Amino acid sequence: PWADCGLITGIEDEPQTTLAFPIPADDRLTVSEPGYFCAQLTDSHGRKVFEGQGHDHLVINTAVLPSGLYLLGVGSRKEKVIIRH
Repeated sequence: PWADCGLITGIEDEPQTTLAFPIPADDRLTVSEPGYFCAQLTDSHGRKVFEGQGHDHLVINTAVLPSGLYLLGVGSRKEKVIIRH
C-alpha cells in the first residue's frame, strides 16, 4: 500500500495541503499528508539529504543537517523549509 515514489501518473481532482512543521525546524521536521506519500528533502545545492515514505505523517531527523534553506518535495508539490539550530 505504500506510495509509488517514481513516476507521476495523473493529476488529482482535489488539491491536498502538505503541512510541515515547525518552521523553522531545529532537531526534527514533521510532515503531515493524508494517506501514503513519499517525501524528499534537498539542500540549497540540489543535493538530496533525505528520502522516505510516510502514512499520514513522517518525522525527519534534522538535527544532523546544517542550518539553512531546504526544499521539501511531497509528490509533485514543493515547499521551502528552514532549519535553524
